[in-house]
Amino acid sequence: MQKVEKICFVLLILVIFVSSSLFAQTRTIVTLGGSWWNAAYTMEDQDGEKLGDIGSGNNFGPYMSVNHGKVNFGLSVLVGKFPINEYGGYSLEGTGVEADMGRTDVNFTLGYRIHRNVNIFAGVKYLKWSMDMEYKNEYYDYSYKYEISESGPMYGLGLSLVLPLGNSGLYAFGSLAGMGGTLTYEEKEDDSSLSKTSSEDDSENDISAVLVALNVGLGYRFPSGLGINAGYRADLFSEQYDEPVIIDEKEVEPRIKVAGFMATISYSF
Repeated sequence: MQKVEKICFVLLILVIFVSSSLFAQTRTIVTLGGSWWNAAYTMEDQDGEKLGDIGSGNNFGPYMSVNHGKVNFGLSVLVGKFPINEYGGYSLEGTGVEADMGRTDVNFTLGYRIHRNVNIFAGVKYLKWSMDMEYKNEYYDYSYKYEISESGPMYGLGLSLVLPLGNSGLYAFGSLAGMGGTLTYEEKEDDSSLSKTSSEDDSENDISAVLVALNVGLGYRFPSGLGINAGYRADLFSEQYDEPVIIDEKEVEPRIKVAGFMATISYSF
């Protein structure tokens, strides 16, 4: 029995040694960088009628990817705010209402390169939207705050393509991903005319959401490892609430589009 254990131990050490040698023979490339996304947020109903034009906002965050042979994974974070210009089809200008929407987007992907230029990947996204609206009337010493948020994980699959242009470091890139998940919808009110901080109308519901993400553009990688790329990114949402959404006495299914120019600067080593 001891002889068998020794043989198994030697074989285990041999497997570890061979695996480590093979792993070491494949170069690992790490890329670190940061991204800026200037995107416009619009919302329509199922008939294409505009429900809101929140405006453009700036989103910033770090980016990291690790490539080892045909296997790769990435992590990115984008955080930003969108000023709200109108809501429910009505302009907020001159109403005394101040409002903005915050966005947090965390992405993790694990991929496999099926071709020199083609990569398939699975992804997990944590997404949170939070809209804060506040109305103040100094004459009547009155204030009202209204907050809504949607947050939760989404899961999906995608395909990315990198196409070298000539023998220089110039390349074109593109990716398409589809995701789905359940987001938690929360609604809170704070009315100074009430005796307590939050009204009894606070609520929480689940939302079924589907997301299609598109990203295309051009990039350049310098011999030093420094890289820059720029292009167009669009996130297209479709949401289905457990309870009907009523705007102007009409039941709607919100369709959300967040799209605009995106640029990334990075360094590979």
